[in-house]
Amino acid sequence: MNCYISVLSSTKVAVYNATGTALWEYNFDGTTWSSVGSSLTPSGASGSAALAALSSTRVAWIDSGTASLRAYDFDGSNWSLTGSGLTITGALVPALAAMSSSRVAFWDAINASLRAYDFSGSNWSLVGSGLSVGSAGVLVALAALSSSRVAFINETDKSLKAYDFNGSTWSLVGSGLTITGIGSQFTMTALSSTRVAFYSEGLQLLQTYDFDGSNWASSGTDFSLSTDTSVNVSVSSFNSTLVGFSNAGVLAAYTNASAAGPTLTLQWQGVDIR
Repeated sequence: MNCYISVLSSTKVAVYNATGTALWEYNFDGTTWSSVGSSLTPSGASGSAALAALSSTRVAWIDSGTASLRAYDFDGSNWSLTGSGLTITGALVPALAAMSSSRVAFWDAINASLRAYDFSGSNWSLVGSGLSVGSAGVLVALAALSSSRVAFINETDKSLKAYDFNGSTWSLVGSGLTITGIGSQFTMTALSSTRVAFYSEGLQLLQTYDFDGSNWASSGTDFSLSTDTSVNVSVSSFNSTLVGFSNAGVLAAYTNASAAGPTLTLQWQGVDIR
């Protein structure tokens, strides 16, 4: 079971179930989750995938089976393909992060290149040059901190880093922070322009990390969260204090009690989407 989650609005998330190859929308009312409208199976979908919300009604999507970067729109009832997809050769185990409503940061385990792609509303195109980061064949997590900065970590050096994109090239910003014991399943989302929420199956902790422009540091109290470590985990932020979490096809929401000095406490309501 591989489920990928990306927040569309303060109450809604897009979820892609790679096992069932279905794209869904779910609503969270603060207590319970419920599906909205109908699901869609992207044409040719198979293998690991990545999902990033471009707006409240649009997501960017790619999987290793099609290696096709696409945009899908949701009209409140149904999903539909928007414009044309762009084939990214060798896009195995991809990662996506939305930097704006028309731009995503992209990385995959074959090319091992951090890139930016723009969507015109009809077509996708590479912007500027990619940057070789990490090692081929490894897993990564990406989170967009702003329209020009992403947080990045991979399973080889396990170092949380920030990279800036100036519209043409990528560059490392500041120093990385090594997080040991994260294992091979991990996920990350931006809570603000300087803070990420991070979860790994190795540590089984939901954590927060802050970036001051030069260095990363752990922030607040970790939250212990035992999950099925054999499957993909995915996390996406509703706002600076609330994240949605998917593991083994179960959706949950977690709240960060204080943005200034976060203590992660549980507000849980799951719905099994297997």
